[in-house]
Amino acid sequence: MKFLENKQLNNITFHCIFILSVYAILFFIRLPILVNAEVFLTSDEAFMANDMANLFEGGQFHFYHENVSYQGIFHSLIAIPFFWLFGISSFAFKLPSILYYTLYIWTFFLLTMRINRKFAWISVALLVLCPPGILDVTVNNYPHTLIACLGNIAFLIYLSHRDNPTYRKIFYITFIMGFSLYVYTLSAIYSAVIIFLWIMDSKTFVRNVFEQLKPVCLRQGFARLIDIIIFINISWILLTYLTGGISSKIGDLGLFNSFMRTSAPHYRMLGSSNVHIPLIEFFILMVILRVVIYRTDIIRFIKMAKNSPSFICLGVGLLGFLMGLTPRWIGLYRNRINGHPGYELDFGLPQMWHKLSDLVSVKFPQILELNSYFGVLVALLVGLAIFNSLRRDKAPVKIIFAILPIIVVLAITMYQKPNVPRHIFPIYGVIVFYAASFLSNVEKKSIYSFWILLVFWGSFYSYATYNQYNKQNIVDGFSILEKETPFHSLIRYARDKQFEVVYTDYSAHKLQFLSGGNPSFVEFYRNPIRGWERIKQTANLPNFAVFISENSKNVSVYENFIKATKITCDREKVSKYLIFSKCRGPSKIFSSGALRYLRILAQREHAT
Repeated sequence: MKFLENKQLNNITFHCIFILSVYAILFFIRLPILVNAEVFLTSDEAFMANDMANLFEGGQFHFYHENVSYQGIFHSLIAIPFFWLFGISSFAFKLPSILYYTLYIWTFFLLTMRINRKFAWISVALLVLCPPGILDVTVNNYPHTLIACLGNIAFLIYLSHRDNPTYRKIFYITFIMGFSLYVYTLSAIYSAVIIFLWIMDSKTFVRNVFEQLKPVCLRQGFARLIDIIIFINISWILLTYLTGGISSKIGDLGLFNSFMRTSAPHYRMLGSSNVHIPLIEFFILMVILRVVIYRTDIIRFIKMAKNSPSFICLGVGLLGFLMGLTPRWIGLYRNRINGHPGYELDFGLPQMWHKLSDLVSVKFPQILELNSYFGVLVALLVGLAIFNSLRRDKAPVKIIFAILPIIVVLAITMYQKPNVPRHIFPIYGVIVFYAASFLSNVEKKSIYSFWILLVFWGSFYSYATYNQYNKQNIVDGFSILEKETPFHSLIRYARDKQFEVVYTDYSAHKLQFLSGGNPSFVEFYRNPIRGWERIKQTANLPNFAVFISENSKNVSVYENFIKATKITCDREKVSKYLIFSKCRGPSKIFSSGALRYLRILAQREHAT
């Protein structure tokens, strides 16, 4: 921490007090949600919380959640100490999310301290007094805030390395990059920023490498073409290992799909093709072809690399990166990494433009609690500030916050899934950075204007947060109201009827966590996203029921199936759910298969 301007900040006591104070403030602001944690627990969180509850009670340890290839369990694992302190509960599972945001604010503070102390403290105030949309993101136990924190740590070490280069710092940087990719593959955006910074700092080295790669004869030209194919191939192998698979297309034209099969990466060209090509075998074939065609430069390269500091740095960096990915290698060895591709990309310009316009004119203003016009205006001002930073500034921290939003927006627009606030979270940090820069400049000219603007920011978002709590009926004046989730009535009903297993929609995971597994709740989809193991364990339990939301199209699916198979069921309605139970057919032989199929019959209403 030698780069900090104030000697007091080098004191570990200061940092402990800072972290505890920020955590306490964030906890207090989010207290109405935490008191009603069972109401605000999402089904995605509940799915992960079930895994942690099983582990806490002595279950088997895995590095990945079931049927998830793009994120590890580390962010969920941090809930275990909170389970030990407060018991297995929604409240305990949500507490780590506040810790992640606290650490993000702390690392953000350390980054901006490289500019000046006032800038850093202004940033802290703006991050603490955040909009309700960001508050919602930072109270859910997802990995997005954690990888932002790890990204900031990597930036800090990289900046320290620029001032005082050592091999140890290179190892730390790449280790964090590798580990953060295990935590959640979206952290690739932070790795991309560091790679961009490294290229900018090593222009001479990169230029010399390209000079040496210029072909001087036809054979060498073919060799360079194969080098490009090998580089693309090894990149896809690495990305497939990291993400579990990549699906890419342009509009309706499928381009390239890579996926994991028997713990090895394969790819399929042009979507509709059923030809699966193993990437590793293709890579080996290309390497052999490269050596046969031209190998003089390979021998020369090996001789040069022996004593080259640059290649030693690359070797140390590669070692750190691979060690950071150790949990993923173990997951691959245990054949635990499966599920849908981690990235589904669409390079079609209409789709990318639609995602960009939705981001700028809809999601961005919603997060900032602004109407579309003001949201677009803020986006334009931030874009102008980024352009000026790239053109004029040489300060590395400012370059980081200029590059990061460009990479984030590019990643979001290529991603096929809809824009959601948690994916946009890194951009909020960029907004805070430029807002703090603006307020810092205002403070130099007029201290009164500075305080007016800062108080306005705090008052605006404090009121917006209180207003949201009011709409959610979790506050009344200065009192916090405790609500009961409607799922408790479903759980009580299932227990009263002594059902052994209940089939329902994706909310099955939340019901399973809140009920403590009594009874078991599983998804009723024919191809569930989660919960395959629980489906297998409960497949033969005779006393089952099906809970269907009354607004779901699956009601008609079940009604038609029951009518066609002449199955009769008792029907009741509880908490807006239609319940089928005690189902039986006209004869045992005829209806056994139909009843078995009845358990898992539903169709998905939308992509998850």
